[in-house]
Amino acid sequence: MNKKVVLSSSLVLVALASYASLRDPVKISWKPKVGDAHTYKWKSVADNVQGSDMKLGSDMTETVKAINADGSVVVEDKQTHLSLVLGGNDLSNNPQIPQEVTETITEAPNGHVLKRVSDQQQGDSPRINAISQFIYPDHAVNVGDTWTFKGAADKAAGTNDYQIDYTYQGKETADGVDAYKITVSFKELNTTAPISGSGTVWVAADSGSMVKMSAKLKNADLGPLGTTDLSVDVDRQS
Repeated sequence: MNKKVVLSSSLVLVALASYASLRDPVKISWKPKVGDAHTYKWKSVADNVQGSDMKLGSDMTETVKAINADGSVVVEDKQTHLSLVLGGNDLSNNPQIPQEVTETITEAPNGHVLKRVSDQQQGDSPRINAISQFIYPDHAVNVGDTWTFKGAADKAAGTNDYQIDYTYQGKETADGVDAYKITVSFKELNTTAPISGSGTVWVAADSGSMVKMSAKLKNADLGPLGTTDLSVDVDRQS
């Protein structure tokens, strides 16, 4: 047989096998264990905060502290080495800038945040927190499949109705970890000047924990600092 024909046939078979693997459904789920901990680099860039560009950054450690009887998971997020550059001025060492922020978050098994407590409430942004949740699908998905989560307004917390749409893009390596890649779009509903945006999240194929995230937000609410467009990037370090 002609060697070129053999090679061409092999390529076809490889291509078909690869396509078939893309059509195999996967179950993207969170499998937390008490003591699980990962470290991340977090950074954000805002276009215009009271007339100046702003850059924020920190190291972040996420630790699973407890799994309750109802299946909910208690996670501690601790941010350290906070940096702030505003209009080209480095304010990182300003005594008014906290050098450590700790949040304790209780989440349902699908990732929905049930409760969030921060030791720096003045820096909290409930509206951004609401639309930046990652909700795991309740069924196996193929490449291109979507799922949606809708949340109701909590007037006491200052949040609005919102919707988050997810699309599974496939499996790939992110920051050295075998991961599922999911694109996300989000928007507030039934409100004027809604926050909206889109991004990509990679979660570990073995545990469902976050590996990497990149997102852009429009009209992000920064409380007393006003609203702005901003980008957020998070990368796992360990």
